[in-house]
Amino acid sequence: MFKHSEAFSFQIATDDQQETDRYWNAIVGNGGQESACGWCKDKWGISWQITPRVLTDADGGRGAEAKRAFAAMMDMRKIDVAAIERRGAADGQGSAHRSAARMEVAARRRIARARHLRCGVASTPKSAE
Repeated sequence: MFKHSEAFSFQIATDDQQETDRYWNAIVGNGGQESACGWCKDKWGISWQITPRVLTDADGGRGAEAKRAFAAMMDMRKIDVAAIERRGAADGQGSAHRSAARMEVAARRRIARARHLRCGVASTPKSAE
């Protein structure tokens, strides 16, 4: 019989802590189990990565900010968005600007999704991301 492993997983990119919590709680709270660094398994043993965009944005950068964000993630199970923001932007420069930019991008994505759902299209086009 086929056994699931971490070699295959689904990844969900979330916009904020509320969305992160919703997916995490739906998987772990329904017979799943927590793992490290934003990973969990559902009740069937399928691995999921619940990854806030703030983490991928910070981790995709270079230098000290990326290292601090990565180090913060290594101590977590479910990703804490506020902790990533605090650790990633410990120098304090640009943090408010990045938060505002993320909120604007999230709002644009929600609007694009709503428009496409009204038109009967199930997914968000690449241009809206």
